[in-house]
Amino acid sequence: MEERSHVEDESGDREFRPQLGERGGEAMIRAICLNPVIDRSYHVNGFEPGKKYFHLLREVSIGGKGINVAKVCKQCGEPVTLYGFIAGSNGKMIRAYMEKEGIDACLIEINGNTRETINIIDLEQGRESELVEQGPTVELRQVEQLLCRLREDLQRDDIVICSGMTIEGAPADLYSEISAMCRWKEARCFLDTNSVTVEQLRKDGYYFYKPNLQELFELFGREPVSDRTAVRKLALQLVQDGVAFVLVSLGAEGGILAGKDCCWEAKIPSVEVTSTIGSGDSTVAGFAIGLRMGWSMEEIFRFSMACGIANAMEKQVGRVDPERLEMIKNKINIENIPNKEVSHL
Repeated sequence: MEERSHVEDESGDREFRPQLGERGGEAMIRAICLNPVIDRSYHVNGFEPGKKYFHLLREVSIGGKGINVAKVCKQCGEPVTLYGFIAGSNGKMIRAYMEKEGIDACLIEINGNTRETINIIDLEQGRESELVEQGPTVELRQVEQLLCRLREDLQRDDIVICSGMTIEGAPADLYSEISAMCRWKEARCFLDTNSVTVEQLRKDGYYFYKPNLQELFELFGREPVSDRTAVRKLALQLVQDGVAFVLVSLGAEGGILAGKDCCWEAKIPSVEVTSTIGSGDSTVAGFAIGLRMGWSMEEIFRFSMACGIANAMEKQVGRVDPERLEMIKNKINIENIPNKEVSHL
């Protein structure tokens, strides 16, 4: 594990950063997690609101979409650096976890306490309920501190993953600013959040965007339908608007990846699902890993879907078993559909 230290900027804010050595010029995955979380999960089959439940076993994990991405990258042996804000005793838990797992992290300490979520997982009814706290508020000077560090670190061909909700006090266009930074540095910017508009996607030039089915249709102000043709057409619309690749996750139905010249459809194996929390983040991590490795787009997509499935089979959020990954990957079928065929459907 790399040696780490605390440093202070001129404002006196403490920044937790690794002492990074030479990287040899290779591309890095950089995960942004502005608003991390302590996840507290309970398995309650047949859960009914208003009813009391006793003697429950609680599972506690360090979370937030960007943190889940970093976890999966680390488990797959890929270099990753996490950027975000932490606060209070919960923030100390997150910092301790990063140290324990050996994940490089630029974590800026702010006032308050890092938020918590309560997840109620009902496997019997196939439902998951989530209660999410608001979390702390960041100051603009602290946001600029994080951006300065990212700007210093960012190299050509790096992959920057903007995941999840922003934090109270941050500019609404923060992800747009990070995307612009990536274009300037000739890096690639991923986006995985539901708080975006078609207009923002059109102007910000993201390399990769991952909505689920509902998020995709809501983006266009339409009622969700499971028709794959409709999904492909909406995904391709985003590609035409400037996003290089759009991956739409469809749960047990697999996924659809749209690019400039082709669409790919993934049919996935049936598995025993423990929890889907973190599966979307694992899918994003898998795509970044495959892209960094220089695989074909079909193989990147296959590995990405395998990471999402592997996470769904685990109790821990943001956890994948590398041995299980290979088995799952071999059971995923990918179909290529040229975009000229999609346009005629």
